[in-house]
Amino acid sequence: NALSTWLKLDIWRGGQHYRQEYAIGAPTTSLDLQGEANTDGADSERGTRVHFMPDPNIFEETVDFSYDVLAQRLRELGYLNPGLKIRIADERDEREEVFHAEGGISSFVEHLNQGRTTLHAPPIFVTGKRDDIQVDLALQWTTAYSESLSSFVNNINTIEGGTHLSGLKASLTRT
Repeated sequence: NALSTWLKLDIWRGGQHYRQEYAIGAPTTSLDLQGEANTDGADSERGTRVHFMPDPNIFEETVDFSYDVLAQRLRELGYLNPGLKIRIADERDEREEVFHAEGGISSFVEHLNQGRTTLHAPPIFVTGKRDDIQVDLALQWTTAYSESLSSFVNNINTIEGGTHLSGLKASLTRT
Protein backbone atom coordinates (compact mmCIF):
# COMPACT_ATOMS: atom_id res chain seq x y z
CA ASN A 1 0.00 0.00 0.00
CA ALA A 2 2.68 2.52 0.97
CA LEU A 3 4.61 1.58 -2.18
CA SER A 4 1.70 2.26 -4.54
CA THR A 5 0.66 5.35 -6.44
CA TRP A 6 -2.90 4.11 -5.92
CA LEU A 7 -4.52 1.05 -4.39
CA LYS A 8 -8.14 -0.12 -4.54
CA LEU A 9 -9.32 -2.57 -1.93
CA ASP A 10 -12.56 -4.55 -2.34
CA ILE A 11 -13.80 -6.73 0.52
CA TRP A 12 -16.70 -9.16 0.40
CA ARG A 13 -17.65 -10.21 3.92
CA GLY A 14 -20.83 -11.05 5.78
CA GLY A 15 -22.89 -10.79 2.60
CA GLN A 16 -21.71 -7.20 1.98
CA HIS A 17 -19.29 -5.57 -0.47
CA TYR A 18 -17.01 -2.82 0.86
CA ARG A 19 -14.42 -0.65 -0.92
CA GLN A 20 -11.64 1.69 0.15
CA GLU A 21 -9.03 3.52 -1.92
CA TYR A 22 -5.56 4.77 -1.06
CA ALA A 23 -2.88 7.01 -2.59
CA ILE A 24 0.77 6.66 -1.58
CA GLY A 25 -0.19 4.80 1.59
CA ALA A 26 -2.90 7.17 2.82
CA PRO A 27 -6.65 6.49 2.59
CA THR A 28 -8.43 8.70 0.05
CA THR A 29 -11.85 7.28 0.88
CA SER A 30 -13.43 5.76 3.95
CA LEU A 31 -14.36 2.07 4.00
CA ASP A 32 -17.62 2.41 2.09
CA LEU A 33 -20.42 -0.12 1.77
CA GLN A 34 -20.99 -0.78 -1.93
CA GLY A 35 -24.03 -3.01 -1.49
CA GLU A 36 -24.81 -6.65 -1.00
CA ALA A 37 -22.45 -9.34 -2.20
CA ASN A 38 -23.62 -12.20 -4.39
CA THR A 39 -23.97 -15.13 -1.99
CA ASP A 40 -25.48 -17.66 -4.40
CA GLY A 41 -23.54 -20.94 -4.65
CA ALA A 42 -20.27 -21.33 -6.52
CA ASP A 43 -20.35 -17.76 -7.86
CA SER A 44 -20.64 -16.26 -4.38
CA GLU A 45 -18.47 -13.23 -3.71
CA ARG A 46 -16.24 -13.40 -0.66
CA GLY A 47 -12.68 -12.51 0.13
CA THR A 48 -10.47 -9.57 -0.71
CA ARG A 49 -9.24 -8.07 -3.98
CA VAL A 50 -6.26 -5.73 -4.07
CA HIS A 51 -5.68 -3.73 -7.26
CA PHE A 52 -2.72 -1.34 -7.28
CA MET A 53 -0.15 0.58 -9.29
CA PRO A 54 3.43 0.53 -7.96
CA ASP A 55 4.92 3.96 -7.37
CA PRO A 56 7.63 4.65 -10.00
CA ASN A 57 9.25 7.13 -7.60
CA ILE A 58 10.03 4.25 -5.24
CA PHE A 59 10.72 1.58 -7.87
CA GLU A 60 13.18 3.64 -9.90
CA GLU A 61 14.42 0.87 -12.20
CA THR A 62 11.10 -0.52 -13.40
CA VAL A 63 7.53 -1.17 -12.40
CA ASP A 64 7.19 -4.11 -14.77
CA PHE A 65 6.20 -7.36 -13.09
CA SER A 66 7.18 -10.84 -14.18
CA TYR A 67 3.96 -12.78 -14.52
CA ASP A 68 5.79 -16.10 -14.18
CA VAL A 69 7.55 -15.10 -10.94
CA LEU A 70 4.33 -13.81 -9.39
CA ALA A 71 2.32 -16.83 -10.58
CA GLN A 72 4.85 -19.21 -9.02
CA ARG A 73 4.68 -17.36 -5.70
CA LEU A 74 0.89 -17.23 -5.71
CA ARG A 75 0.74 -20.94 -6.63
CA GLU A 76 2.83 -21.69 -3.52
CA LEU A 77 0.51 -19.56 -1.39
CA GLY A 78 -2.47 -21.46 -2.78
CA TYR A 79 -0.95 -24.74 -1.59
CA LEU A 80 0.18 -23.33 1.76
CA ASN A 81 -3.31 -22.02 2.57
CA PRO A 82 -5.78 -24.83 1.83
CA GLY A 83 -9.14 -23.57 0.67
CA LEU A 84 -7.83 -20.12 -0.27
CA LYS A 85 -8.52 -19.14 -3.87
CA ILE A 86 -5.99 -16.76 -5.45
CA ARG A 87 -6.50 -15.24 -8.89
CA ILE A 88 -3.77 -13.49 -10.86
CA ALA A 89 -4.64 -11.54 -13.98
CA ASP A 90 -2.15 -9.83 -16.27
CA GLU A 91 -3.98 -7.18 -18.26
CA ARG A 92 -0.94 -6.65 -20.51
CA ASP A 93 -1.46 -9.92 -22.38
CA GLU A 94 -4.73 -11.17 -20.85
CA ARG A 95 -3.18 -14.12 -19.00
CA GLU A 96 -5.03 -15.34 -15.96
CA GLU A 97 -4.76 -18.24 -13.52
CA VAL A 98 -6.57 -19.30 -10.39
CA PHE A 99 -4.73 -21.17 -7.65
CA HIS A 100 -6.80 -23.22 -5.25
CA ALA A 101 -5.65 -26.36 -3.45
CA GLU A 102 -7.98 -28.00 -0.94
CA GLY A 103 -5.27 -30.62 -0.29
CA GLY A 104 -2.73 -28.09 0.99
CA ILE A 105 0.92 -29.08 1.06
CA SER A 106 0.15 -32.72 0.24
CA SER A 107 -1.20 -31.44 -3.08
CA PHE A 108 1.94 -29.30 -3.41
CA VAL A 109 4.16 -32.37 -3.03
CA GLU A 110 2.09 -34.20 -5.65
CA HIS A 111 2.44 -31.19 -7.96
CA LEU A 112 6.22 -31.11 -7.47
CA ASN A 113 6.47 -34.84 -8.18
CA GLN A 114 4.50 -34.81 -11.42
CA GLY A 115 6.47 -36.70 -14.01
CA ARG A 116 8.45 -38.62 -11.38
CA THR A 117 7.93 -42.20 -10.30
CA THR A 118 6.76 -42.12 -6.69
CA LEU A 119 7.37 -44.98 -4.26
CA HIS A 120 4.13 -44.42 -2.36
CA ALA A 121 0.89 -42.52 -2.69
CA PRO A 122 -0.47 -40.37 -1.24
CA PRO A 123 2.29 -38.29 0.34
CA ILE A 124 2.84 -38.77 4.06
CA PHE A 125 1.21 -35.85 5.87
CA VAL A 126 1.89 -34.87 9.48
CA THR A 127 0.49 -31.87 11.32
CA GLY A 128 0.86 -30.65 14.87
CA LYS A 129 0.78 -27.65 17.14
CA ARG A 130 2.85 -26.88 20.21
CA ASP A 131 3.30 -23.60 22.09
CA ASP A 132 1.23 -21.75 19.46
CA ILE A 133 3.47 -23.03 16.67
CA GLN A 134 1.72 -24.92 13.88
CA VAL A 135 3.73 -27.38 11.78
CA ASP A 136 2.56 -29.12 8.62
CA LEU A 137 4.80 -31.61 6.85
CA ALA A 138 4.32 -33.60 3.65
CA LEU A 139 6.83 -36.15 2.38
CA GLN A 140 6.93 -38.41 -0.66
CA TRP A 141 9.80 -40.55 -1.85
CA THR A 142 10.53 -41.06 -5.55
CA THR A 143 12.99 -43.05 -7.60
CA ALA A 144 15.03 -39.89 -8.28
CA TYR A 145 18.64 -39.83 -7.09
CA SER A 146 18.54 -36.27 -5.85
CA GLU A 147 16.34 -34.80 -3.15
CA SER A 148 13.95 -31.95 -3.70
CA LEU A 149 13.11 -29.98 -0.56
CA SER A 150 10.93 -26.94 -0.11
CA SER A 151 10.45 -25.32 3.27
CA PHE A 152 8.36 -22.37 4.35
CA VAL A 153 7.98 -20.33 7.52
CA ASN A 154 4.98 -18.00 7.82
CA ASN A 155 4.27 -18.59 4.10
CA ILE A 156 7.78 -17.42 3.15
CA ASN A 157 9.92 -19.82 1.14
CA THR A 158 13.08 -20.40 3.18
CA ILE A 159 15.25 -21.15 0.16
CA GLU A 160 18.42 -21.47 2.23
CA GLY A 161 16.77 -23.74 4.81
CA GLY A 162 17.11 -23.01 8.48
CA THR A 163 16.92 -24.73 11.84
CA HIS A 164 13.49 -26.14 11.00
CA LEU A 165 14.91 -27.96 7.98
CA SER A 166 18.12 -29.01 9.76
CA GLY A 167 16.03 -30.45 12.59
CA LEU A 168 13.82 -32.39 10.18
CA LYS A 169 16.80 -33.86 8.34
CA ALA A 170 18.48 -34.85 11.62
CA SER A 171 15.27 -36.47 12.85
CA LEU A 172 14.82 -38.43 9.62
CA THR A 173 18.44 -39.59 9.76
CA ARG A 174 18.11 -40.72 13.39
CA THR A 175 14.86 -42.52 12.67
